Amino acid sequence: MEHRRLALAFSCSALLLIGACSSKDASSADAADAADAADQGGDADSIGSIGGSADAGESGADGGTGDGDGDGDGDGDGDGDGDGDGNGDTVECTVVGGQPVECEDGIDNDEDGLVDLADLECTSPCDDSEGSFLTDLPGQNMDCKSDCYWDADSGVGNDDCEWNISCDPLNPGLDDGCDNGGVVDDNCLPPNTPQSDTCINLCSQMTPNGCDCFGCCEILVPDGMGGFTGQNVYLGNEAHPCSMEDIDECTTCTLQESCANPCEEEECEVCFGQTGPIDPDCVEVGCVGGDACVDSSDCDEGFFCSTGCCLPIDVPQG
Repeated sequence: MEHRRLALAFSCSALLLIGACSSKDASSADAADAADAADQGGDADSIGSIGGSADAGESGADGGTGDGDGDGDGDGDGDGDGDGDGNGDTVECTVVGGQPVECEDGIDNDEDGLVDLADLECTSPCDDSEGSFLTDLPGQNMDCKSDCYWDADSGVGNDDCEWNISCDPLNPGLDDGCDNGGVVDDNCLPPNTPQSDTCINLCSQMTPNGCDCFGCCEILVPDGMGGFTGQNVYLGNEAHPCSMEDIDECTTCTLQESCANPCEEEECEVCFGQTGPIDPDCVEVGCVGGDACVDSSDCDEGFFCSTGCCLPIDVPQG
């Protein structure tokens, strides 16, 4: 896919909402033109601009759809996907009992003020845990012999990714059934043993910026001197579930570079655990080799926005 970027600059129409823009009195002709544009449901903001102009529903018009937000999907949440959760991902994920997963239910489950994919702990719309990086999906990555962490199943059969986390000298499985006690078995393959082309082709397209195929991610944390330093954390340890609020609770891990998706900060990519590019000079979101996005409404059906890139949604089966 081509390398595309989406502008992050606020438009003047958006800044009017917070009083940051001022304008001269418009002529009666200009006012008539603006009214015509509003009647047509037009939006002056380009796709991906953050802080965009108010939804038609907020301005009192719904474009004739009757949903109150003008996006035409009938659910009133303004994201255009029709499921009412506001994240724009067009996919509905359920768990045992037919209940929506936490990252798809439109509820602030962990009461941190962030809902669904706006919560950094939601690694996909099919993630059932807003409070930690664990997905809490039945059967997913429940053993030491890990497959692709980012798909919705456990087992190497469909992706050919394979790494035993008990072979990691940094012991990411501490206290969690894969604890190696700091001693690696002689039969273990070394870290960064190359993965197959099948693994790389299938799993890399689901892997967020800064992570590898097996749920080890480099998270940038403040270094105390005005900058950031990288800290490798393992997302899948049930004995040590962690979140952005308690990164130190995460176990550490060796990033498997053979199937990692490095975060290219110089290209204004959004790194895992961040809401935007680290470089303050970036005015656009970058997505090297993919389609850039600000939220999931910028992505095609079956995709969602993660670390500024449109990633495919893998829906759990059964």
